[in-house]
Amino acid sequence: IIPHFNIPNLLIRCVKSIPLRDDVQIIVVDDGSPDAAEYLDCYPELSAPNVEFIQMEHQGLAGVMRNVGLEHAQGKWIIFVDADDFLSDEADLLMTENVNSQEDIVFFNVDSVMSDDISVKSSRNYDYQSLISEFGRICDDSIRYKWHPLWGKIYKREFIKINKIRCDALP
Repeated sequence: IIPHFNIPNLLIRCVKSIPLRDDVQIIVVDDGSPDAAEYLDCYPELSAPNVEFIQMEHQGLAGVMRNVGLEHAQGKWIIFVDADDFLSDEADLLMTENVNSQEDIVFFNVDSVMSDDISVKSSRNYDYQSLISEFGRICDDSIRYKWHPLWGKIYKREFIKINKIRCDALP
């Protein structure tokens, strides 16, 4: 599920980074971008069979866009990414390894990099790898309380549905 507003080039980079698989549905929820009506003509990636492009009126609330995406999700798992994010080459392996997991949430490592030069770490970078290593070493559940963002996790859709989980209406 990808909330989007007015950064089509980064959105396309994000969509292209998602593995092309029969079991992957990509939901882009556009938050009223000024040129969104032209996106399907300009960006063929958004017309792919596994991509659903939903146009909304501008609200400036990514959480609302994510909730709209949740209403359209059909797969077993949910991954939240922002339009300026992209998945690494390991994403396909990660999906394959975890598709049959019995867990409700699977954590994976992330890096924050600069969009214009991905070799440069972002100042928003947090050492999530240490959290994963600590979890593997001591096997406590504190990772659940230390890893706040939506990204870096794969959520079982049934878990979200049963527990009526929704994103806060935040920007």
